[in-house]
Amino acid sequence: MEINSIPWAEITIFLPLIIIAATGYYFKNNPPKEINKITGYRTKRSMKSQEAWDFAQVYSSGLLLTWSLAGIVGLALQLYNQKSRSPMTFTLTGIAVLLVIMAGTIYFTEKELKKNFGEN
Repeated sequence: MEINSIPWAEITIFLPLIIIAATGYYFKNNPPKEINKITGYRTKRSMKSQEAWDFAQVYSSGLLLTWSLAGIVGLALQLYNQKSRSPMTFTLTGIAVLLVIMAGTIYFTEKELKKNFGEN
């Protein structure tokens, strides 16, 4: 396989998903222990108590890991099955997947925090 035949534009879409998966894996296994404003899942609700903080770190990183791996598989299947090889379509799909992962992580983590730790 020649280096010119490798679809680099399509392959680079996987890089953010790989970074998100690695980040999710790292923080799931090594969550920040203390509430801080530098690392971890930081929202007003997650920083209200140590229990909420600990829960949010593990829950959000698990979502990031799971959803980014699903995104990688989904994009790989799209790339494999893509008939027209339209880089623009693939790129837009990759961006949409990233946005869904990030927004979904925030939405579902906040929903679980509200459910488990109340409004206050």
